Amino acid sequence: MSTLIDSTLEMRCVRYRRELHLPAKIDFDSRRILLQIGAHYGAVTMPGDLGERVQARLREAAIAGPVVDHPRARRWTFLTGPCRPDSLTATASAELFRLYATVACAGSQIVLPSP
Repeated sequence: MSTLIDSTLEMRCVRYRRELHLPAKIDFDSRRILLQIGAHYGAVTMPGDLGERVQARLREAAIAGPVVDHPRARRWTFLTGPCRPDSLTATASAELFRLYATVACAGSQIVLPSP
């Protein structure tokens, strides 16, 4: 995802909605911008070094999508299509756990970068 430079939380959220077509919402208590995971979006979060390798492979396959960088946490979140919890096998879940990667499915939210 390209770097967004906005002066307020509200301006950033509007930009996510208008330019990136993400149904972002502001949580005023935490002062964060959130994206609801569910019917339209899923997400996979992983360490940044793994994220760089995954992004390179996706680009080679011409299937790159939105990626959210969390610099302080050194993690990347790849936005995906909707997730079905029953689609992850025990083997896949164990491998993701070993790689410190998590899959967000319906009912969860991810934090989008804020100013």
